[in-house]
Order: sequence, then C-alpha cells, then structure tokens
Amino acid sequence: MTGGEGVGGGADDRSITVSGGGVVSVATADLYRLAHSLDRVAAEAEAGIRSLDRIEASVTATQLEAADAIGVLAGAESGVAEGRAILVTIAARAAALARALRASAEIYGATDDLVDGLARGLTSRVGAGVGLLASTVGVLLLPGVVSALAAGGGLAGALTALAPEQALAVGEATRRWVGERKTLLSDPALVTLVRHAVMGVDDTLLGVARVPGVVTELLGDDGLGLVGLATSASLLIAAGGAVGALRETEVRVRRAPPPGSSGPSTTTPSNAALSVPPPTSVPTGIADRAARVPSGSAQVRIDRIDESTGPRFEVFVAGTVDPSLEATKEPWDMTSNVTAIAGGDAASVRAVERAMALAGVDAQTPVVMTGYSQGGLIAATVAASGDYDVRGVVTLGAPAGQVAVPAEIPWVALEHTDDLVPAAGGTWATDDAVVVRRRAVGEDEEATAYALPAHRFDEYERTARLTDAAGESRVEAALAAMNAGPPSGEAHPPRVTSTWFEAERVPRDETLTRVG
Repeated sequence: MTGGEGVGGGADDRSITVSGGGVVSVATADLYRLAHSLDRVAAEAEAGIRSLDRIEASVTATQLEAADAIGVLAGAESGVAEGRAILVTIAARAAALARALRASAEIYGATDDLVDGLARGLTSRVGAGVGLLASTVGVLLLPGVVSALAAGGGLAGALTALAPEQALAVGEATRRWVGERKTLLSDPALVTLVRHAVMGVDDTLLGVARVPGVVTELLGDDGLGLVGLATSASLLIAAGGAVGALRETEVRVRRAPPPGSSGPSTTTPSNAALSVPPPTSVPTGIADRAARVPSGSAQVRIDRIDESTGPRFEVFVAGTVDPSLEATKEPWDMTSNVTAIAGGDAASVRAVERAMALAGVDAQTPVVMTGYSQGGLIAATVAASGDYDVRGVVTLGAPAGQVAVPAEIPWVALEHTDDLVPAAGGTWATDDAVVVRRRAVGEDEEATAYALPAHRFDEYERTARLTDAAGESRVEAALAAMNAGPPSGEAHPPRVTSTWFEAERVPRDETLTRVG
C-alpha cells in the first residue's frame, strides 16, 4: 500500500493481506481498495445514466415546439445517446475489472490454503517420524536422555532459585543474545516454521509413544482434534510445575485510577479531560479499539456505552508484562500465557472476567473484546467460553489461532508475518476469523533496540490504521456487526464511561495460609 504512513524506512509499502471470514481468499489490501474504487466508479456511471434518462423523459416534443426549439431536438437526442453509451461502457468495464480483481484474490487464497495444508501435513508426518525414531533408538540413548533431562531440570530449578540480581543478569544476557539475532527472529520464514513446529510437538510425542501414523493423523489437528497445541502446553505446565515454574495462583482485582489522573476517581465520563491518548468517543474502527488498550499499571479498560436500547460494553486488555516462567505478583505473565493456550484456568483470564463483573457485564449484556498479545489470547478465550454475549473480537499480535471462538462471533485478527508471538499460538483452527497480515519490518531496515520489533504495539497500531483505510468488505462487515447499536438519527448521543482495573496475583503461601 503506497502513499501510506512511513514505518521505519518505508515498511508501509508492504501491503496488508486479508484472509478468512469463511472465504478462501488472500489478497493485498491494494486489490480490495482498487476493486472498491471501481465499484464506486460503476455506481457513479449508473447514476449518470439514470440522470440522463430522467432528463430525456422530462423534455417532451410539445415543450420543444412551444419553445421553438424543435430544430435542436435531433442533435440533443444524439448527444444524450452518445453520453449514455459512454457511461454504460464505463459502468460495465469498471464492474468487470472489480470482479476480476476479486477473482485474482481468490486464486491467491486457494494457493495459500493449499500450501498451508501441505505444510500442516508435512509437519505432522515429520513430527511423528522423529518421535518414532527417538523411541526406536531410545534404549541406546537412554543414559544420555536421562542425563540431559536431569541437567535441564537442574538448570530450570537453578533459574527459579536465583537471587533477584542474578536473575536480572541472566535476563540481561538472554536479551543480549536475542538482540544479536533479532534479524533472524524477524524472518518471516522462521515465523512460519515456528507456527508449524509448535503444531507438530504433539505428533512427535505420539511418535515417541509408538502410536501408528494413521492414528496420529486421526487424533491430531486435521482429524478429531483430540490432541494438539493445548496438549503440548499442558505437558509443558506439568514439567514446569515439577521445578516450581508455570504454577497458577489466585488473583485479586481492583478498580484503578485513569492513567494520567491524580485523584482517586476510578470512573471517567467520555467527555472528561484526561491526559490519556485513547479517544473517549464510541469506538467504531480497529484503530479506535487499539488506541484504548491499556499501557500503564492497569491491565484492563472497560468502556460502558449507555444507549436508548440499554448498555453495551467494550473491553480492552493489555499484553504480557512479565515474561518470566515463575509466577510472582504480575498475572499478565508467561504462566498465564501457557495456561491459557492449554485451555486452563489462567489468572489473567480470571482477572478480566472479574473486572467485567465489577463493571456490570453479565451474560446478557452485549460486549466486544479487544486485546494485544496475551490480551488478545484472553479476549478470544473469553469469547470462546460461551459465558457472555460477545458481539465481536479484535486481536493484535495474539497467539490465539487455536482458540475455538464460535463462527457467529465476528473476529478480526491482526498479525505481522515477521512476529514470532502470534506464531506461538500455532496455525489457525478456523477460517471464520478475518486475519489481516502485514510485514512490519523490512530486510533493508536498520536494526532496532527491540528483540522482536514486529511485535511492538505501535507497529500494530499502524496496521490497524491501514486496515481501517483499506475498506475491505469482510473487515467492514465484521465492524458493522460489532458497532450495531440503536437506529441512526437517535436524538441523544450515547454516553461512554471508562473504568480501569488492575490485577495482581495472590502469593501461593498466602493462599495456602488462608485455606488452612
């Protein structure tokens, strides 16, 4: 998409692509935007034809005779006919070209779908083969495997037992190592490999168990779906629990003051003057919703929109705050990430649900969920629970591809092809979500201080604005469903009230003491 905003050296020149929505289609937004423009040209031409027809019908021969203008009638009729023919040609050709552009999109999409299916099948077979090979030679390698597991367990235990300053040093060394390889980590080929690799872990484990390949395919993602990414995440939780990592806790939630405010107020009308970037009107687009995702100490923002038909809510959820494997005070951590992917009772999900209850959201009130990174995983998980009247989901860079959000809930998901975080959520389990993709960081761009520059929130904000501007039909249909409110022309505008919530984990020893 040329002519857009600059993104670090021209990244916006790489167009977004849109896929899903129940249609096998992948195409650049430029194609959709051009097709949309051609639709408008055809509509304007048809409007011109109707205008000429009305003019021709309104002027009668009797009127021309009375005005002594019968002599120019023949010339006028000829001019009208010629103009009408030109407009008919324009309308027909514009409509035909628009159809051709959309047909091209479907061809691209069919190819992409075929390649993705082949990749999934190959990943499954390779994973099962590796697992079977490992089990076959396992007796020979058993001493080494035991030693490696012991060393790994000892290392994990040592990491969790480090003093804070030592843990900080290890973290800094890890960040330095990752920083030196950030170009590789932002390679779309690696991101694709990771996306499929995480889906093959379960196949490898079944291979180790010597489960026949045909049974592995039947049980796996493209079969009955009885094993998959959630199974692998559950095993990771079990392994982490053995060394004190990835262990869930209770969580407490409280209202928080709005960002930038100094007073104790926790609820802010939409017209209040705050030094907060997010807009305070009713959100309508993807960028509107992205701008409301919290970035301070509060992890959740909930907007209550009071209309003549009753209240509806918009929930905005922040991304991961603490990347450590050991659960401490912050519920937006790796423990919640892995637990949510496993389909377990993640503390961050519980925190959002409690914040929703405090804000007045119940099973009957309409709500739209928006989240970035882990927040998107939470948003999709809440929508998939069936406990709320979710009218739409917007996710940005979320590892949520395997979450089973019902097909009737509109879902717009923004992913960067060079972002590893959404790839950690595996391949998409459904084609009902409308997935918008863009490469955020170009090969020719200078390295940044960020290990995963494509996962930066401001990059996703840019993608959100590009998505709104594209005018793609499936995105617009999803937004129309999310924004459905009272009939247009209502006398009183809706009132928006925003509330922020902050959550923290309850230490395990405190929980055990209270229970005891």
